[in-house]
Amino acid sequence: MAENREGLRVLWLTGPPGTGKSTLAWSVYQRLADDGARVAHVDIDQLGMCYPAPDGDPHRYALKTRALAVMTRLLRERGVERLVVSGVTESGPAPVLPGCRLLMVGLTAESELLRERLVARGLPSAEVAAQVGEAGAEVPEPADGGLVLDTSAAAVPDLVDRLVDAWPPSAGVLAAGSPPDPEPADGEILWLTGPRCVGKSTVGWDAVMSQWQSARRTGFADVGQLSFADDAEGGTLGVEQTAALWRTFAADGAQRMVLVGALPDGADLPGLASLFSPARLTVMRLEASPATLRERAQRRRAGGPAVLAGDDLLGQPAEVAERIADRAISEQARPVPDGVVRIDADDASPDAVAKEVLARVGW
Repeated sequence: MAENREGLRVLWLTGPPGTGKSTLAWSVYQRLADDGARVAHVDIDQLGMCYPAPDGDPHRYALKTRALAVMTRLLRERGVERLVVSGVTESGPAPVLPGCRLLMVGLTAESELLRERLVARGLPSAEVAAQVGEAGAEVPEPADGGLVLDTSAAAVPDLVDRLVDAWPPSAGVLAAGSPPDPEPADGEILWLTGPRCVGKSTVGWDAVMSQWQSARRTGFADVGQLSFADDAEGGTLGVEQTAALWRTFAADGAQRMVLVGALPDGADLPGLASLFSPARLTVMRLEASPATLRERAQRRRAGGPAVLAGDDLLGQPAEVAERIADRAISEQARPVPDGVVRIDADDASPDAVAKEVLARVGW
């Protein structure tokens, strides 16, 4: 794909919890990708998981915006023309993404509908009341050159139509300049990989939580969540984006980073390590028995505390989970690249596996 030398067009959906940011952003991305557009997708929260938070940026809004700006450089180099973003940002002026044409869309919804959506997520009643109250107290105003869209009455396909129609090439505000490109940084990177449903995300989260609790500034990233672009299937875009995210976190003082996700097809450790150099990369593969992988695939159908974009197990019938488990078992049977540490995650709890992983890496 040829490099995109024009400004990257960015559609950023923001708004209170329950207004449909994630659902609509993913649906717009899928619609455009199906239509053959050179488009990418990211949830802004995936770009800000670095704690303790930088001084003066407790909600990491500035960190997320810098990370997003860095991401746009690589997307343009890969020929991507449009980027769909979901997630909350600071109120006030729209974020600045150098070299990008940004259209901000503030989503809103009626209070009772917000309440229903938040209750359906299983949130405690006190938290639901607080979030609905905060949403009702904020009268949305369009950000610079932006729009406001009420998601109360229309179905998702209709809202997607309206968003796509509202996003012609001239929509939004073009920011001058070039995306930032942070310097390579020293540090330690732990990458947990393994077949689908082996538990790498849960183990990785437990591992990074231990670093946060000890106040060591550490980043976290799900490589798959940084890989959504129309030409990224089986490629290295997600890894390159993750390496750029590491440099962004390191510029804010991060010393370590935990990654979770599949390795690129045909990847070799020296090649992966070179993307993060001079940081040191350790890759560990979690493994489990076929029976355990099948059982975990079935459990994943019910979802979990965090719903991720592109989750093809959530809400699926048992036979779909069985097919995904079959693929996971086949994936695990492939040869392990030289230098990858193998970890048995079959019978132990995620917390116990995380402790073993941290002991093996020396953290």
